[in-house]
Amino acid sequence: MVEAKRFSAWVARGTVAPGGSSLIVTGSVALDRAGYSVELVPIQAPRDNRGTLALAIVVIPPPGPAAEVVTDYWVRYESKTYT
Repeated sequence: MVEAKRFSAWVARGTVAPGGSSLIVTGSVALDRAGYSVELVPIQAPRDNRGTLALAIVVIPPPGPAAEVVTDYWVRYESKTYT
């Protein structure tokens, strides 16, 4: 990975159901090749940070050769059960 940048998180209230909320996290990951798949996945937070959402950046390489060019990939995570 070259760089993770421009990450933001916010709560969108009332978008799931009346009284419900969604936690949305977005950002950009720059990689040194094209053709990758990139996603944010929840992981277990360290023991001293229980109650905190921790996300990992998962990078899946392309199945074949890929251009050697720095490419930005936008990622988004949304939890519709956020309270």
